[in-house]
Amino acid sequence: MRSYAVSEASYSKAWAETLAGDADAGEAHAQLALQLSPLDPLRYAMIATSSLSQIIKGNHDNAASLGERAARSPGAHKHIAVIAAVATALAGQRENSARWIAIARRSDPTLSAHEFLKSFPFAPSTAREKVERALAELGL
Repeated sequence: MRSYAVSEASYSKAWAETLAGDADAGEAHAQLALQLSPLDPLRYAMIATSSLSQIIKGNHDNAASLGERAARSPGAHKHIAVIAAVATALAGQRENSARWIAIARRSDPTLSAHEFLKSFPFAPSTAREKVERALAELGL
């Protein structure tokens, strides 16, 4: 039970650090969470956080691979599909990004960039601007 609690705390820290713009710390804590609890029910979220960290770092191919892996994981929801869509769009994978945004919209036809950014409140930064542009290009 202790490693699960430490894993959840590490994931929470990773998510907060990543959205605050500290991609290196966010990535390290996401990886620690995955190591501590490799079968965690929030595994999809940990991998998605790693994808967001890679977006911040500008490693779009890695971000796309991680985003798609997160979106295919058990428990993944519409916002994880949006992360996959953004990451694949930034990597220039237009067919994949269109597929992921369609999956997200099937889950919630009223999905919007505002709703996504409310759930993933990136600090004002070039990374947030990059995500906002990708969301607009995806029609959100």
